[in-house]
Parts: sequence; structure tokens; C-alpha cells
Amino acid sequence: MGATRKTEGYLLRLSPFREKDAMALMLSREGFISFLARGTYGNGKSKAAMLPLGLSRYELNVGKGGKYSLKEAESIKTAPYREDLNFLALVSVVSETLSKVSPSVDPERAYKLLEAVLSCLRDGGDPLTLTCMFLARTAKLLGVAPETHACMVCGAKEGITAFSYLEGGYFCKEDAERMNIVPSGLKYLREIEFIHNRDPRKAAGEPLPAADALEHMKELRDYLKDRAGVTVRSLGLLLNG
Repeated sequence: MGATRKTEGYLLRLSPFREKDAMALMLSREGFISFLARGTYGNGKSKAAMLPLGLSRYELNVGKGGKYSLKEAESIKTAPYREDLNFLALVSVVSETLSKVSPSVDPERAYKLLEAVLSCLRDGGDPLTLTCMFLARTAKLLGVAPETHACMVCGAKEGITAFSYLEGGYFCKEDAERMNIVPSGLKYLREIEFIHNRDPRKAAGEPLPAADALEHMKELRDYLKDRAGVTVRSLGLLLNG
């Protein structure tokens, strides 16, 4: 009897491999784990547990070199599902982004972020707003988040009048004027505070206007690409439509 490993986590990605098999990537509290899933695209008994962002129990065979293959899988909870483009795009963005940053982030923090996003979705949260919040927290996971608690220069927490991704965060009136940074509108500053600092679990009843969410999404897409080298192609489903 070969060695096995039991774990529990969320499925992030399935990549076709041969006719009915796939290479899978899942996120557990212990880490990101890749494994071969046989029969995923056929009638394999594990097929029901291999849905995107679903929470499942996995028993994995441990092969040569520590490589894993799926022995059994049992679905615990499927991802909340809605038949609309914004929801499907959010699922794609979350799956793609976490897969790409998996070598660079703490899995425990990534796991908690994913749980928070899914919790808000189950409570009726707006997918566009959650996409912005997820991208902002991805920057935190990567250690490149802009300063959204105090002025970048003097540390003042009051009198904030400007925010700039290019310059790295908040600025008070005096420092913004001295550095020729254009003041931001109050509405924009409130949305930045909400996107970057509000707990996603408590955001279900406070959707951003769709047009505003899309603009924030563009800024966050460019910020992640420039600061962390992370390109999220799935955002094209929303931003290029």
C-alpha cells in the first residue's frame, strides 16, 4: 500500500491533461498543492468535487519525487453560483490570480482571503465590488499594497486629500501640494478606503456603482502589473467588454 496524504481545501485550477485527466491546483491552509486528477473530464467518481472554488476533502497518492495523484475527493461545499458574467469573471479572476501568486504568498492568508470573498458572495455580495477588494488584498498578500491608512510623507491620518497608485498611497493636503499631486475627490477617497480597508465579509450590502468599480479595477490591474509583475488576463472579461 503506497503512502497517501489527506487534506482539505479549495480547487483553484484544472488544466487538461490527456483525454480525460487534468492537472489540478488546490489551496489548503497548509499550502498550495498540485496533483494529477484522473477521469476529471470523463465519468470519474471525483468529478463532482472538482468544481472551481469548491471546498473538498482530498486523499492523494504520494508518488515518486513527492508528486501527487488524486485517490478520492469528496465535496464539502460548492462555490455560490450565479448565471451572470460578473460572477463568472470574479471566479476566473480569483482562480487565475491565486494560481499565479501561489509561489510568493502565505497560503494561510490566501486561504482566509478566499473564504472572505466566498462568504460575501453567499450573502449576496456584488461581484464587481468583490473583484476590486480581492485585487487590493492580493497586493497586500504580495507585500506591495499602497499606503491607505496615513499620509505617505508625514504619517498624518487626518486631512487626507489625495491618493495616488503611482506615488504609493495617501497624501495630506500640505504634502500633496508640495509634491504637485492632484487632489482626489471625496467620493473617490471613500471608495479607496472601502476597497482597501473594509472587511469583505461585511461588504455584501454596500456595492460600488458599476462604472466606479470598473475604473478601480483598471487601476488595480495596472498597479499589480507594475508593482508585482502579475498580469490578470481574466479581467479582460469585464474590462474589454
